[in-house]
Amino acid sequence: MPALSKKFLPHFIIVILHVVGVVGTLIPLTRELVIALTPLNLILSAGILLACHQGTFRSVMPPLLFCVLVGFGVEVIGIHTGFPFGQYTYGEVLGWKLLDVPLVIGVNWFLLIYAFFSASDFLKKPAFRVLFTALAMLLIDLLIEPVAIQLGYWSWAGGDIPLQNYGAWFVIALVMALVMHRYQPKLYNPVSVTLILSQILYFSAIFFIKI
Repeated sequence: MPALSKKFLPHFIIVILHVVGVVGTLIPLTRELVIALTPLNLILSAGILLACHQGTFRSVMPPLLFCVLVGFGVEVIGIHTGFPFGQYTYGEVLGWKLLDVPLVIGVNWFLLIYAFFSASDFLKKPAFRVLFTALAMLLIDLLIEPVAIQLGYWSWAGGDIPLQNYGAWFVIALVMALVMHRYQPKLYNPVSVTLILSQILYFSAIFFIKI
């Protein structure tokens, strides 16, 4: 395979995964199946990011484990106590659960933190990169929340998304971004921007078209 094709193959796969996700979700006949494949999409996307990581896999292990374990752990606390996000429950579409939280949730935390921190490479001051990552996480959560509810990922008690959810999301993202900077201060992965834009495409399409 030519070098140019190899270079663009990860981008192509990421885009195709999300375009198929959009089309499949919008078609009633395939909607249930495609939504059920969300965990696989997240795992494949994370795998592609790691495969394109410009550095050793060992070097990215500490922030990966931190984001996955802390992300999953804080969700378990949230589900059972209402802190720090508010009262919510997960549906069945995100796959296997442990302690009422889908196992793939930790992967999603890492996926987004890694992608946004990598995409902040244009900012040279570490403090700006960390802040950019946390703010970007907050903004994408604003987009994801109503769509996630619509797709059955999770639901909020009373039907309203509490403001504390966004505050908690920002603080946790900030901590994770600090850890990412500690271990990957020069992180840059060209696939990250493609992944972010593809996720924005997916959630925006579902949000505006409705199902």
